[in-house]
Amino acid sequence: MAGKRRSKVIETEEQQIGQDGVRSFDGNENLTKVKSELIDTGDKPQSWKDEMAFMNEEVTVVVHESTDKASNPFPEVWVNGRVQRFVRGTEQRVRRCFVERLARAKLTTFENVKTKNPDGDDVYVYPSHTGLVYPFAVMGDSDKGKAWLKRVLAEV
Repeated sequence: MAGKRRSKVIETEEQQIGQDGVRSFDGNENLTKVKSELIDTGDKPQSWKDEMAFMNEEVTVVVHESTDKASNPFPEVWVNGRVQRFVRGTEQRVRRCFVERLARAKLTTFENVKTKNPDGDDVYVYPSHTGLVYPFAVMGDSDKGKAWLKRVLAEV
């Protein structure tokens, strides 16, 4: 039973978040390359009416609890002037547009690593790591909804 339930849950911590890569600069602080991989789900453009209907569908979501004492116990997101508050660790039925706001709330951090290029010159590389501000899980979503969420999570 647990295996069946697991397949219906989209766990954001198991998905690619953002477009992490390594940004390299030469000694003159010029960006030399950015390495990352894009995810293409092959979605076709929708009409405005279809997209609005899709974004207003209700889905079940759980915002994970945090061990950070400074984190907000009731995170909230806003869409078109409307607020949606979440209670961490509790399943809630919300419109997909609010789930999109959760999925786009990302934080990217960069490291600073000094290395030598093949010519022996000092260069800096800046590996990045992107994560969600409010990690969450979506339960029982449609196949279209799962593909949509994976695409949104992978975007920059």
